[in-house]
Amino acid sequence: MKNYDLIVHKSFKAAPLDGKPVEKFLRSAANALEKANVRYWLSSGTLLGIHRDGAPMPDDTDIDISVMGVSAGVIEKIMRRARFTLVQSVDTKGLPQQRAFVKDGIILDIYFYYYRGDYLVNFNYFGWIRKPAEMFSRLRRIEYEGRQYKCPEPEEYLAWRYGDWKVPANGNIDTRRSRQWPS
Repeated sequence: MKNYDLIVHKSFKAAPLDGKPVEKFLRSAANALEKANVRYWLSSGTLLGIHRDGAPMPDDTDIDISVMGVSAGVIEKIMRRARFTLVQSVDTKGLPQQRAFVKDGIILDIYFYYYRGDYLVNFNYFGWIRKPAEMFSRLRRIEYEGRQYKCPEPEEYLAWRYGDWKVPANGNIDTRRSRQWPS
């Protein structure tokens, strides 16, 4: 049973970040979001790499940013002005869940979160993920290449998300806190 609508706007190929202008790319994305006063934070593998290794993981294939309190139309307009190209949309029951953009050969995944009780929730084609809302009530900053980026408290978030995040793992470890759609 399909619980989401996936639209591929333009074909794209995910490739490792190694050797790509990640710092310039991330700076451009964050500048665009901050200029528009969007509440965003670095998440998933992007935060893991920057906190643990000092840079996004070279074998990762995208940059992950999460947002809340903003419409997909606003995000699309902001990113288009910053010269990012929309390549994929995921919506669930009419609510935007993810927008993927490409610039300089790098993919930016922006995930939309919504309050559900004491949690922030996102539903996408992997299933759903539920994060304790209190973890995001006061965002911190993390430095990467001389610029500060918004994030939840890294140690707490990464332990919640990945368990033993300090040791690099082979394969996709991003499923620890994801749930599959019911059959």
